[in-house]
Amino acid sequence: MWRTWTCPQTPSTTRYMLGGMTTWGHYDGKMWRTWTCPQTPSTTRYMLGGLTTWGHYDGKMWRTWTCPQTPSTTRYMLGGLTTWGHYDGKMWRTWTCPQTPSTTRYMLGGMTTWGHYDGKMWRTWTCPQTPSTTRYMLGGMTTWGHYDGKMWRTWTCPQTPSTTRYMLGGMTTWGHYDGKMWRTWTCPQTPSTTRYMLGGMTTWGHYDGKMWRTWTCPQTPSTTRYMLGGMTTWGHYDGKMWRTWTCPQTPSTTRYMLGGLTTWGHYDGKMWRTWTCPQTPSTTRYMLGGLTTWGHYDGKMWRTWTCPQTPSTTRYMLGGMTTWGHYDGKMWRTWTCPQTPSTTRYMLGGMTTWGHYDGKM
Repeated sequence: MWRTWTCPQTPSTTRYMLGGMTTWGHYDGKMWRTWTCPQTPSTTRYMLGGLTTWGHYDGKMWRTWTCPQTPSTTRYMLGGLTTWGHYDGKMWRTWTCPQTPSTTRYMLGGMTTWGHYDGKMWRTWTCPQTPSTTRYMLGGMTTWGHYDGKMWRTWTCPQTPSTTRYMLGGMTTWGHYDGKMWRTWTCPQTPSTTRYMLGGMTTWGHYDGKMWRTWTCPQTPSTTRYMLGGMTTWGHYDGKMWRTWTCPQTPSTTRYMLGGLTTWGHYDGKMWRTWTCPQTPSTTRYMLGGLTTWGHYDGKMWRTWTCPQTPSTTRYMLGGMTTWGHYDGKMWRTWTCPQTPSTTRYMLGGMTTWGHYDGKM
């Protein structure tokens, strides 16, 4: 028997579903037309082509669902499903999330808006600006998205979010998870090979020309300064924030001291290396191993001092000190005078040169 079915309103261009069937009808202004769903109805939702309204088959009846605005290029999610729809200006298109929905957030390809499945319904979340190549974080998740100019891509942080900051690959902006939400942080300049520190953290980032990389300081930050490998700039953690400090020249093999610290750095042509003074800095001078230059801590800052010639086996004195240095061909060594300096002259052991302390230098 034929059964009748009444449309819920005077026909317009709105499409209505044929109850409990894979086929539904569309009134085009003159005639009702039929449209076949792409598969036997299940709980899957199908979109009504070119309309803000789409249909869901609940196992017994097709139900309608209205998108929250007139269709544009914005994508809307199908509630509680891995499949959601995109209106391309002419037709709603489907797009499948890469896995069964969890609490993971997925991005809407090529849009500032992306979706989050909260366990019951997909929710939308709007990026803070029109997509560029900037990466935005998925709030409270280890996964965040990057818009590559055509599609949003996902990127997974290397661990469950903590207060650790991770860098956004190839960007001046990187993200910090504060325990509830990922926050962005902008590096102080366009990335180069310069390394920037993650504020108040033992980990800092280096941009290698393509990707930001992490580097871990050798201890929990204190007031100790650490060097940025292969750079004239290195960082100092002041108790709250890492600060940068610039070496006085382009790195060579010269060693520079970390101001007011027992540890100083040596640039070996590729990487800054640390070297620890043999005691807490006083006015004692220490030598930079294998160099004509050595350092003196004046109570506030390490200063450099240059030996009067290329090191040989000759011994040089540390001005105004009981300790002086000898370069053995590979390393500067210290040698202690047998008593507190007076005007007495002492010999440099096994050498034709000897020293005289004049009370000043």
